[in-house]
Amino acid sequence: MKTRLKEKLVIGMLAFAMLGMASCGKDEDKVTTSPDTNSMELLSYMPPKKIKQVHDDDGYTETFFWDGNLLVGRELVHEGEGFARYIEKYVYSNGRLDTVYKLELPYGYYEKMFYEGGRLVKIKQGDAYFDDGFFVIKNSQEYEKELVYKEGFVSEVRIRSEGFIGFRKYEWEDGNVVKVISSSGCIDSMKYDSNPSPFPVVGTPIYDVGQSWCKNNPIKSICTCENVDYDITYTYDSDGMPVSSVWVSSNGSVNRLTYTYYE
Repeated sequence: MKTRLKEKLVIGMLAFAMLGMASCGKDEDKVTTSPDTNSMELLSYMPPKKIKQVHDDDGYTETFFWDGNLLVGRELVHEGEGFARYIEKYVYSNGRLDTVYKLELPYGYYEKMFYEGGRLVKIKQGDAYFDDGFFVIKNSQEYEKELVYKEGFVSEVRIRSEGFIGFRKYEWEDGNVVKVISSSGCIDSMKYDSNPSPFPVVGTPIYDVGQSWCKNNPIKSICTCENVDYDITYTYDSDGMPVSSVWVSSNGSVNRLTYTYYE
């Protein structure tokens, strides 16, 4: 990727267009199989097909790994480099997400999930590193994310670390996050199509452009802090799943993604 922001669009657009966000290509006759009640149900959302890879025209490929119906890992590589630039590993307990390990060279960290009555209420994060194929947790200062709910949806994530207190507030519409407001003053706004996202929802809402809890595909993303907007169009297969997308930014850059699925 030519810029850090553009690389973020590939890392996870959960393609969300890894994890998927005009109307051009929208098919109102397609029926989404994803839940549309509350965010805790979205935590267990699985798309109609299992995503295998997302590839962009800068040579980045993200591969998704499954164990049955559980997504257990993701890996981002670039053509010719021969090593992973970004790795995620998901560990489950009784079918529920327990720990997420993340490595973005040369740094790594983990996120531990805590539940009350079946509801995810807290996440603790700390440093980790990758050694001989395994993630190793380091003894270090953790920071916490506390989830606040309103009418069944996560309305706020409060972040605490070494005296720092921040937040991200979320607004929902039809099972998708349409606005994220952070304590830094940044505001992200998203619009979606009606087709099912190809990405399972794992973990908590993600702040970066194009990455949020969503059951549909983003078609527009506006980020005030990055001062750039994105318009996204899709080509779908007969099941309504994206097979390609084009991301056009307000500064004129164009990024193309292609999607493949496990049979």
